[in-house]
Amino acid sequence: GWCFLGNALSYVAVLIGLLLMKSTAVQKKPPQHFRTGVAEAFNFVRHTGPVGALMVLLGLISFTGLRYEILMPVYVKEMLHGGPTEFGLLMGASGIGAILGSLILAMFSNVRTLGDWAALAAAGFGGSLVLLSFSHTFALSLLVMLLIGFTMVTGLDASNTLVQRIVPDELRGRVMA
Repeated sequence: GWCFLGNALSYVAVLIGLLLMKSTAVQKKPPQHFRTGVAEAFNFVRHTGPVGALMVLLGLISFTGLRYEILMPVYVKEMLHGGPTEFGLLMGASGIGAILGSLILAMFSNVRTLGDWAALAAAGFGGSLVLLSFSHTFALSLLVMLLIGFTMVTGLDASNTLVQRIVPDELRGRVMA
């Protein structure tokens, strides 16, 4: 009862803020065919070097590394001879690393260094996964999982931020899709 009422009242400030916002009408472009829009996005990515390189990097990371979580239960059981508790701690360490990576990137006011961060984090993510594959001790695996979470999120966030900053507004949704 009271919790729901408190939650509902918390939206009053947001609604007031939205009502106080002034917006200007944006001129709409005539609708275009679906294929034309997709082709325009692909053409932009192909002819804009940094965006194309970042998209290839994101694709490689997604295809080769991001699904490491699927193998983690088997890794914990076979390599570390652990169970659900060890699995939970390892995944928690990855989550803590991810939060730290996001917080560090959020402190950047200059996006010029994000390209370097994206490249270093991608290399660090791959290296961390290789290091994890050689680890047979829980303590080392815990530290490596912290690094995996950090490098994974730092690389993905930096790459996505760069792509969104480079791509013009009218193409951003199609390019990101």
